[in-house]
Amino acid sequence: MQKTWSFLENLFIHSEEVKKELPEISQQFVSIDKNMREIMAKGGEVRNILKFCTIDGMYKRLEKIEGELKVC
Repeated sequence: MQKTWSFLENLFIHSEEVKKELPEISQQFVSIDKNMREIMAKGGEVRNILKFCTIDGMYKRLEKIEGELKVC
């Protein structure tokens, strides 16, 4: 998921041409990007994969982002 997000980040965040050509999807990706960054920051804070994976609602958040990335 991180690999897909990273690839799409270059397209939808850093490419003005893509933003002009696909404005709706680019706007959707801004929300995905924000959520992904929050999750990664939380992972950096927790620094324990078992604790991170068992945070209430984390699995659902990750599933949601994965689905949104597939749409992009």
